[in-house]
Amino acid sequence: MRISDELNGETWCFIQLISFGHKSLESADRPITHLIAIERVSPAADGKPHREHGWDMSGETAPLHLLFDDLTWQRRWITIGIGDGGNEIGMGSLPADVVEAEIPNGRVIAATTPADYLIVAGVSNWGGYGLLAAMACLQPEKASALLRHFHRDMDHRLLSAAVEIGQAGG
Repeated sequence: MRISDELNGETWCFIQLISFGHKSLESADRPITHLIAIERVSPAADGKPHREHGWDMSGETAPLHLLFDDLTWQRRWITIGIGDGGNEIGMGSLPADVVEAEIPNGRVIAATTPADYLIVAGVSNWGGYGLLAAMACLQPEKASALLRHFHRDMDHRLLSAAVEIGQAGG
C-alpha cells in the first residue's frame, strides 16, 4: 500500500503533511534515525485496523503505519514496534498463524505492519518503559533526562487524566 492509496476524507490532512514532509523526514539536517510505535494499531489482512475485539477503527485511525511500511519510501530510519495484543504496528513481524492461534480474535485483528525490532509486553506501556530503562542503562549520562517522568506519581497523573476524559484501554 502507498500513501497515495489512502485518500479518504479522514486521512487527507495526514497525507498532505507526510507528502510535504517526505524529503525532510529522509534528508533533513537532523533526519529521523528511529521511529517507535507503542500500542499503535496496524491494518489487518483486510486492510483495516481493528481493536482487540475485532471492531473496525478505520474512521478514527490515521495511516501512521505507512511510516513503517510504505514501499515507495527510501526509509532510512530504524523502526521499533511495541505491543501487547497482536494488532499493533510491529506485530506484523510475527507469523500470522501464531497471532491467529494464540490471540482472541487473532484471525480478524492480526497486524500486517512489521517493524525492524519488536517488543512484546504484557502491557504495551511496560514495553516502552523497558526500552526507556535500557536506553538509560546504555547511556548513563542521559539517564536523568530519559527517566525524568518515569515514576509512580507521573503514571498516576497520566492515568487519572485519561480516565477523566473518558479514555479506556481497548
